[in-house]
Amino acid sequence: MKKEKEEAILRAFEGLSWEPVKDKVEIELDSKVNRFSTLLFSMKNWKQIYSLLKKSADNGRAIFISNYFRSLDDIRKMIAYLMRSDYVYTLDFASKYYEQFKGHSEQEAENINNVLMNLLQEGILERSPEYLEFCESCEKLQIVGTGDEDDKCDCGSRIFRIFRCSLNKNVKKSILTN
Repeated sequence: MKKEKEEAILRAFEGLSWEPVKDKVEIELDSKVNRFSTLLFSMKNWKQIYSLLKKSADNGRAIFISNYFRSLDDIRKMIAYLMRSDYVYTLDFASKYYEQFKGHSEQEAENINNVLMNLLQEGILERSPEYLEFCESCEKLQIVGTGDEDDKCDCGSRIFRIFRCSLNKNVKKSILTN
């Protein structure tokens, strides 16, 4: 009876394009997955972070992070400026960044952004090559590819950046398989 069950299970897995056991071992041995688990559960707001990452994994949606936090009111003003200026592609970055944090207090949003930035630095999140750069002083706004990331604009002001990120492949698998 036991042998028949094992054979039935093996037959069920024959048609799959992946090997469940090998996949699971690869995920469990991945240092980024281990680091992610350690970091996540050491935070007091881990449920908020996990919820955001799970939503991204489930829907294939990007995660947006800024190099430093600006108030949500400032982001709303930037979105209004972008809408008036017909910057459609850059508006996408700013509006999705805002959507990700709306409903949170300023302090919670800043904490979440800081945690996400830490996850990016740890390699748990991976940046797309393009990011939004905005200088409030001279209103310079552009989508930039990878390159020189000087923190100062030509006018001398600090540049605000929004990065579009995705989860590391194995971290995403880990989240999707709990």
